[in-house]
Amino acid sequence: MNFRIFPQGPFLEANWFSITDSATLVPSEFIEKLNQLPPSAARASELNIDPHYAVHLHAHYKEEAIGIIDSVAASLAGTDFYITYSDSSVSDALTSYCEANDLHAKFNRLEFIAVPNQGRNVTPLFRLTKGILQKYSWALHLHTKKSPHFDEGNDWSKHMIASLVDNMHGAHALISQFADNPRLGLVMPTPCRGIRPWLGWGSNLSLAKSLALKLSPPIVISETLPLVFPAGMMFWFRPFIFSNLSHVFLNLNISEPEPLLQDGTSLHAVERLLTFVCESRGFGWAFVAPSRDAVALASPYKWWQQFFRPLKVLEPCPLKYKFVITSKNLSQFANNFKKLPCQFFAKAKRYLASLVAKFEASP
Repeated sequence: MNFRIFPQGPFLEANWFSITDSATLVPSEFIEKLNQLPPSAARASELNIDPHYAVHLHAHYKEEAIGIIDSVAASLAGTDFYITYSDSSVSDALTSYCEANDLHAKFNRLEFIAVPNQGRNVTPLFRLTKGILQKYSWALHLHTKKSPHFDEGNDWSKHMIASLVDNMHGAHALISQFADNPRLGLVMPTPCRGIRPWLGWGSNLSLAKSLALKLSPPIVISETLPLVFPAGMMFWFRPFIFSNLSHVFLNLNISEPEPLLQDGTSLHAVERLLTFVCESRGFGWAFVAPSRDAVALASPYKWWQQFFRPLKVLEPCPLKYKFVITSKNLSQFANNFKKLPCQFFAKAKRYLASLVAKFEASP
C-alpha cells in the first residue's frame, strides 16, 4: 500500500539545504491542507471515543512543561499521563506544581518516570513505546522544545501544541479520528512556515537509510519520493506501529554528546523515518492544524517565493508541480546567487526535471 501518491496539482516543493546539496521533494502547503483531518467529520463522531489512550511528555525545561501539563489537564482530563525526566529538580518542581493545583485529580493516572539524559525526547519516547505504551490503542507524544538556533523556535513549539492539544473539543475530535479510521496510524502538525526551509533530508539521508534497513521487515528509502515527517517530533500515533523501530533504535545504543548538531544526527534521521514506517505497516498519516491561528510566524519562505516567481527558472518542469526553492542558509544562497546565478539556475532546472522523471516513474 502506497500512501505517498499525490494527485495532479501544485503539490510539491523542492527544498535545498545549501547550493551544493541535492533537493528534497516535500509536500506544498496546499497538499498539507488536503491531507488535514476534516474537523467537521471529527466533531460529528467525537462521542464515539475509546478512552484507552495515553499522553507522554518528556520534560526537560520546567517552565515549558508546566504550560503543557496545564494544556493536557484542560483538554484531556481523565487520560493516563506519563512524564519522563532526566533532571530531578525538574521532577520535584513539576510534582509540587501538580500537588499545589490538585492536578492529580485531573488524570486517571499521573506518573513521573526517570530516564537517562540521552537522546533528548526520542529515546524516552521509544523506551515507553516499546514498553508501557503498548497497552494503549493510541498515544500523544509531547516534549518541551527549545530551538535557540532558530529565531521562531518558541513559536514553533506553540504551533505544535496548539495543533495537537489546543482545547478539549479539538483533542477529543482527534481521538475520534483514530476510532473511526482503523488505518490511521499517525497525525502530525502541519509545519509552520518558519521551518519550511528545514523540511528536507539534509545530512540525514544515509543515516535514515541505514536505520531503515535494520527494521523488520527492512524498508528501502527512496529519495525520489516526497519526504513527509513530523518536524519537531510531536504527534498522535498508534504505539504498536513503532514498536519495532523503537526496539531497533534503542538496541543501537547511539550516544551523541550534547550539544547536538543542528542536523545529521540519529535523532534527525529517525524523525524523518516515521511516515515511512507507518506506511510500511499498512497505515496512513494525516496533518492537523491549529483550530485557530494561534501563532503567526514571520518567515523567509514567502520572500523566496516572490524572488523566484518572476525569474521563471523552473519552466521546463511539468506545470502540475509547483517548485519553491527554500534554504535554511539564506545568506549563503544570496551570495551564491549574486556570483553564479546562471550556473545555479541551469543546474536547478536540470536537477528538478530529472527528479520529476524519477518520481513519476516510481511504482
